[in-house]
Amino acid sequence: MLSDYITPESQYLETRNIMDRVQRIAPFLLYDQDPYLVLGEDGHLYYLLDAYTVTDKYPYSQAVGEAGSFNYMRNSVKIVINAYSGEVDFYVFDQEDPIIKVYSKIYPTLFKSSADFPQDLRAHIRYPEDFFTIQSLMIRDYHMMNPTVFFTREDRWEFGREVYWGELQVQEPFYSIIRLPGEEKEEFILMRVFSPARKQNMIAWLAARSDGDNYGKLLLYKFPKGVQIPGTAQVESLIDQDSEISSQLTLWGQGGSRVLRGNLLVYPIAGSLLYVEPLYIEAEQNKYPQLKKVFVYYKDTIVMEDTLEQALVSIFGGDVGKDALSSPEEHTEAESGIIVHEDTFQELFMRLVDLHREGREKIKAGDWAGYGRIQKEIDSLIGKRWDDEDK
Repeated sequence: MLSDYITPESQYLETRNIMDRVQRIAPFLLYDQDPYLVLGEDGHLYYLLDAYTVTDKYPYSQAVGEAGSFNYMRNSVKIVINAYSGEVDFYVFDQEDPIIKVYSKIYPTLFKSSADFPQDLRAHIRYPEDFFTIQSLMIRDYHMMNPTVFFTREDRWEFGREVYWGELQVQEPFYSIIRLPGEEKEEFILMRVFSPARKQNMIAWLAARSDGDNYGKLLLYKFPKGVQIPGTAQVESLIDQDSEISSQLTLWGQGGSRVLRGNLLVYPIAGSLLYVEPLYIEAEQNKYPQLKKVFVYYKDTIVMEDTLEQALVSIFGGDVGKDALSSPEEHTEAESGIIVHEDTFQELFMRLVDLHREGREKIKAGDWAGYGRIQKEIDSLIGKRWDDEDK
């Protein structure tokens, strides 16, 4: 025997990679690329992994992925993997998905009900990143409600950009714990920001909620078009243009050290946005990056401090409590299930302009009935606005 630890009861775990394990068990599912490790109440470690049902056969739906690989996607399954034994359990969380219904009938012993999901692990469930990435990809175009604007793509959005590890690139979605506008306490969210096409200012941000009954809800905050909110690329440029910061970065970059900038995080706070970016130094001999400084940008002010706490104190003068978070607008829930924050008067004005333009087109086409319907809608919108003001 090579070791006394090997006994007749010992077991050999051949497939140790968790992605390989789930692929061998259910190759017909698409798996999220970011499994995460959590601690159960029993003291054991578990991997949680999201799985999707996909198809390219859904009618009248835009395809995504390489070569249009699928145009339908549902986060129907969540998987629990015991990090010690390798035991894998599949739980169905979307009972309405027709594809998972078929798979459940084909493999009746493979899938378990979401009601059987371990209670102590439910608090660790988070909104899946790959699913959110696809949704944020789609909303770049499908936030446009006007058919003409949608056809011309004149209001198309792009993802924010950031300097990450020395290169300007698309900002990926990021998890964070913040208090959303209009809410009373912090929550765990997945977030991404947008800029207008070919511009650098910020136009909107999208958040996916993960806590409690709010799990799965998307919140879209749209900034008024007349208000210039600094985009992530603009903030990166402002950091580079700061003479004190620039000289310090040059100094650190000498002598073989490498200056690395981490993810630029964006937080809604005090009716504005707070931007936070860590700075790492990687020595030539030691390739392990170490946190050196933290940049914070807020309302035209940039500070660079040793820690986030020190940076916030420099910005707010010591007032960095929860009361700094506030909501500038009320929110309403759209039929799609996405909560949209926006400037009501600005949106009303733009809608009236669109209706006026459509009315002129109806006159040119001789469609007086259509012109009459548009005028009634204009009267209705204006009347509703006055009613709201009188309340």
